Amino acid sequence: MKYFQDNIEQIGAVVYVRLKDETTPKKIDIKSDDLSSIKKMFVNSLGSEIISKEDVSVVLLSKSDERKNVIYEYDIEVPEYFQCLQDVTSSDDHELFNLQDDNINSVVAMIIELGDEQKQVVLFKTMAQV
Repeated sequence: MKYFQDNIEQIGAVVYVRLKDETTPKKIDIKSDDLSSIKKMFVNSLGSEIISKEDVSVVLLSKSDERKNVIYEYDIEVPEYFQCLQDVTSSDDHELFNLQDDNINSVVAMIIELGDEQKQVVLFKTMAQV
């Protein structure tokens, strides 16, 4: 994860949303000026919430227990709900989220892809309805 902090200027960021009752994520069209600050926000969050914390462990999901402060690594079959993560990493050709056609209230998750040709990380955040 430190790679992303050390190479923040060369990595890219793409933001997607997953809509209710849809399995394929949609890309959000964000101006490049705004994307830079979004990228920095997520990379800084990775640094403060994961990299700098010494009590965080990476645990295989199949070996999960009651510990706190863990990051789970999937080593079992990925549920259909999370297949959108594979879609994001395997293709750059995604339909754009369009406020005229798509209902903002149907957004159930946000997906942030950070990286370059060497390394990528995909963050998944469930969105709570207000």
